[in-house]
Amino acid sequence: MKGLGIWTLAVSVMILVVPALIVLCLGIGTEEHDKSNIVKVLFHQIGEVRQLPFEEYIAGVVAAEMPASFETEALKAQAVAARTYTLTKMKVNDSDINGAHKGADICTDYAHCQAYIAWENAEKNWGNDANKNRKRIESAVGATAGVVMTYEEEPIRAVFHSSSGGRTENSADVWGGNLPYLKSVDSPGEEIAPTYTSQVVVPLEEFKKKIMEACPDAQLDDINDMFGNAHRSVGNGVKDVEIGKHVFLGTEIRRLFGLRSTDFSLNVEDGNVIFSVKGNGHGVGMSQYGANHMASQGKGYEEILTHYYTGVRLEKMNERQ
Repeated sequence: MKGLGIWTLAVSVMILVVPALIVLCLGIGTEEHDKSNIVKVLFHQIGEVRQLPFEEYIAGVVAAEMPASFETEALKAQAVAARTYTLTKMKVNDSDINGAHKGADICTDYAHCQAYIAWENAEKNWGNDANKNRKRIESAVGATAGVVMTYEEEPIRAVFHSSSGGRTENSADVWGGNLPYLKSVDSPGEEIAPTYTSQVVVPLEEFKKKIMEACPDAQLDDINDMFGNAHRSVGNGVKDVEIGKHVFLGTEIRRLFGLRSTDFSLNVEDGNVIFSVKGNGHGVGMSQYGANHMASQGKGYEEILTHYYTGVRLEKMNERQ
């Protein structure tokens, strides 16, 4: 009986102590672990900062940023890109410049950071496909849990866009600076994107007004001499264009006239300035429709990501800690 008592005591100690040691070693349940697995998100529409579980937030980004009907490997690529972008925001701590994020790591404004949608809202949008779509996204996020992209041992700024005009842009041509992993690459198969081509028609007088507001010195009297040379990037985006003897950046013209991308041409017809646009987004990093095309051709998410982000490595977040 004495031996049995000692054995029982030893088992009891193991039951109580071993799980505690596991928790201590892994950080599970500790404040430090909780912080490393929580992201502070500014919901920009209501101005409220909320703390969300990291992977739950990533699933909400994928649901908001990419159609759930896309190929599984494309959804996985999107999950890794979103996770990496979020980690960069958290680590660099540059997301709250001038207090824009109210102390949060990242916001839900797609024009500034990444879009996000809560499950209940996504499921309302999906209707009868809600259950199927949620499972697809949760599966893609779960299959890549913790996977991020790095360059020279640091997480990258994994920007992405809807579609390019068949070739992505160098980051330097769009934003200046030089990020070696954001290089222009071919991006075939994007033609199926519903916004691959678009047109913006602006009445000539409205066009002149906006140009003059942006540059009062512009010379717009002679319609035949209004437009000069345009310089294009390797991705075919307009780097700059001469209008009224003044040089405008392509990004500025895109903003002024609400164009989907800087890959545009323009002409004057019947008293209107007509912009013919190709692609949707800034054109840097991964093209979502290009990623879906690659996935439909049998490419895995790793190959998709290393195609769009030059020279990166894929590794687990916890292996970097």
